[in-house]
Amino acid sequence: MMNRPNISIPFTKTDSRLELVIWLLSAAILVSVIYHYAVLPERVPIHFSFNGQPDGWSGKESVWLLAGIYFFVATTLFFMNKHPQQFNYSVPITEENAAQMYQVGAWMVRLIRVWGAIIFLGIQWMVYDSAMNGGASKINYILMVCVVGLLCTVGWGIYRFHIKAPK
Repeated sequence: MMNRPNISIPFTKTDSRLELVIWLLSAAILVSVIYHYAVLPERVPIHFSFNGQPDGWSGKESVWLLAGIYFFVATTLFFMNKHPQQFNYSVPITEENAAQMYQVGAWMVRLIRVWGAIIFLGIQWMVYDSAMNGGASKINYILMVCVVGLLCTVGWGIYRFHIKAPK
């Protein structure tokens, strides 16, 4: 284990707003499952082709599994974000840059949680739409944009690490 500075980083208004967005999206995921579960058919799509056509099916209970996976990942990232000194950084962490690196790392994880919640909501929408209306769902193209947004967030974080790192 590397010996990195163990400092606390300030929680900004932006951090608070991102956390609020994350918790609202998380609530929407849970409310969506509760609301839709009763009206879903016994079989729902669980896998989609590239063009949004369902090509794998399971019992409607699988919507709870999807929500459970989301909440497990979101909770893990929430608690992980409380210890940014444990992150795997691509630059050396020193006393001089630790606060900046930890802040960028925490922001990156929060943004990943936002994108993750949006992606899970989109997957739920695809499942519900296809189960209730049949056929292909067009949300898959929106989900692809969200995945690109997630990847751009990671790229932004890596870029910020190298910009803020001492030369």
